Amino acid sequence: MSNYSRHPDWEDEKEFTQNQPKWKDQLLARINAVLGEWGSWADKVGYKINEVQIQFKKPIDSYFSYSPLDILWVRFNTYDPQTKRPATRAIRFSPNTASLMVLVKVPCEGSHKWYLLARRKYQFAGKDLFTEFSRGWAKGAKNDQGWILFKRDFPGLMDNPTVASVHERQMGSLVWENNAEHANKISRHLIVVEMRDEVSREELEKLLVDAKLHQEYKENFSLELTGNDLTSQPVVLGLSEAAKLLNAHLTGQKDTKLALFGEEFSLGSWARFLSLYGKQFPEILPENGNTI
Repeated sequence: MSNYSRHPDWEDEKEFTQNQPKWKDQLLARINAVLGEWGSWADKVGYKINEVQIQFKKPIDSYFSYSPLDILWVRFNTYDPQTKRPATRAIRFSPNTASLMVLVKVPCEGSHKWYLLARRKYQFAGKDLFTEFSRGWAKGAKNDQGWILFKRDFPGLMDNPTVASVHERQMGSLVWENNAEHANKISRHLIVVEMRDEVSREELEKLLVDAKLHQEYKENFSLELTGNDLTSQPVVLGLSEAAKLLNAHLTGQKDTKLALFGEEFSLGSWARFLSLYGKQFPEILPENGNTI
């Protein structure tokens, strides 16, 4: 069907709205009344043939909100922008999403070694325990999302006397997560923690897990609890070890375990890290990174 073909339902809609004074304002006012502050996001209802138009008589099919994270899912009744047939369009309204990569610099016999921190949690859709970079929403946060995720997933490092310094920086600008379905953006952050003294991978992981158990269980904390009892378990990897796993996804190696950094937030943050700071770590660059 041609983009410029008309569907009978679209013709009926057009005829109906032409007889409604300021029908666009009326429609947007009704949406705003139902969705409240979220309704202001919808400020157009279709001006050109290739734009989505929300149906006038019943603009919203259904919606669902999740208050703790200030997230709202809305399914609008629309007309398909190409065929002009009745359709639906689901939109997620939410705070901006952040992804966080954490490196720990540990002194070692006159030199230093690097660890990468990640989290392990059960992903229902993937039916597996996923190891991934920290990610999530931070309601009301703009420039401090990296810190919020850091304190949430890796408590025990802030204000710790064994830590010499903690630095945060945003890796690049914000980008749309999915402009067709989500009304938010992604920011990617890097935090570097420098330890005062040498600490092993096992010691560092125990410190993080113990602090997370105290954070998650609070007054119900028990010495019998382990990292397996956490909703999100801190994981410590050597930077070279983590690089092999992440680069395997970037270069398309076979038999890559998707449960180990096999998702967009980790890989997107890793790719940004390599592009911005890869020259400082030539040993972790993909082997075929300089050839086409």
